[in-house]
Amino acid sequence: MSLFDMISEKLNDEETSSMVAKSVGTTPDKVQKVTQLGLPALSQGLVRNSSTKEGAESLNRALDKHQDESFDNVKFVI
Repeated sequence: MSLFDMISEKLNDEETSSMVAKSVGTTPDKVQKVTQLGLPALSQGLVRNSSTKEGAESLNRALDKHQDESFDNVKFVI
């Protein structure tokens, strides 16, 4: 499963989308819609930024910094 798929699955989870919706004052279906639109844009940005040597190195450092973290228990604080 790709990172994109894992994040999308987590954000489209009913409990997670309800928690996010409540924290920003909207509905779970709107959270899911924004997720569907926003994640591809974020992915494209990552691809674009990592297309240069410097960008790829920067992304790699960021990923290394968080490699031992899990997002299975993500809590949204807004």
